[in-house]
Amino acid sequence: MTLKTVAGRLETAAGTDPGLLIALRAAYRGRHDVLDALWWRAHPLSLTPGGRPDPLVGLGAEQAAVYSRTRVDGPRSEVADPDTGEPVSATSSEHRLRELTRLLAQDAAALDLVLVSFRGWPGSGNADDDRDADEAVDARPPSESENGPTGVEKTGMEAAGMEAAATHADIDSLRGDWSNRHPLRGILLVAAGATAGILIGVAATLALRTS
Repeated sequence: MTLKTVAGRLETAAGTDPGLLIALRAAYRGRHDVLDALWWRAHPLSLTPGGRPDPLVGLGAEQAAVYSRTRVDGPRSEVADPDTGEPVSATSSEHRLRELTRLLAQDAAALDLVLVSFRGWPGSGNADDDRDADEAVDARPPSESENGPTGVEKTGMEAAGMEAAATHADIDSLRGDWSNRHPLRGILLVAAGATAGILIGVAATLALRTS
């Protein structure tokens, strides 16, 4: 069973099981309400029942502001990198995209830890249920061309955003059989790798734009 399936079942069950909801909220360390985070994982890019939009929705607009051929570059400013403390020189649009991709990676990692922990919860079903069906469905809208909807070649930062989107939608298929045998260790490695990849891609793109 994929983590996307687990998220959907946990979100549904928590609506009628106060004990499960308390346990989920105690385990979750993300910046959103755990029910919202579960909903977005199970129903990417959709509004929650309470009307809250998936944070991933804003990624396309931020990418367009940075990569569109019609963009207007504003003045550059230096902002300290939250992870390294090093100053990063970029436009305001680049800073926003950099921060959003970082937050999306953190969101995915925080929820993945909860999903792995609750994967054996009795109401989540058999581990083999719906695996083929879930892995065959790509919840993300297809690109209009090889270079994406804006027609701009994907470079480091845009690729990083797409990696965050893929992680948010379903990173279960990336872990493979090994991580199924060692779930917590596997998800930590995937989360760390995804975050590192995003930050490296963003840094590389900003360096190219600076030079």
